[in-house]
Amino acid sequence: MSVAFNPFYQRLELYRGESATFEIIAFDPDAAETDPPTDDPEARIDLTDAVIHFWAKLNRTSAEVAIELDSESLAQIEILDQTEAATKGKARIYLEPIDTDDLETGNYEFEVRAVDDAGAVRTLASGQLILKREVIALP
Repeated sequence: MSVAFNPFYQRLELYRGESATFEIIAFDPDAAETDPPTDDPEARIDLTDAVIHFWAKLNRTSAEVAIELDSESLAQIEILDQTEAATKGKARIYLEPIDTDDLETGNYEFEVRAVDDAGAVRTLASGQLILKREVIALP
């Protein structure tokens, strides 16, 4: 499964233990001259020196983080080539079966943030991750 999303609230669904790829587009809505704003490469944020984080929790007040990924591990989050107009501001989040196969099914809250080399933090996306029960569990 591959889904592209932007900084607006998202609803993502997948089965427990399933692989999924999500593409994010980081952009400044105030700089956009197109609709949707993600189509304007000039409004996209350069992620060259950023670290992207993905977190999912059962709810916003829960102390326990169920899924935690970051771009410091290329296998988890990949920042695409920031010198090309087609991929500027884009990153891919890779969920692997091991990330969800031991989790309870249900509705999780997720958030994606970028931290640049100066320490500035920008929320790129947030929303609900619905983890559904698989019909047949693979060994």
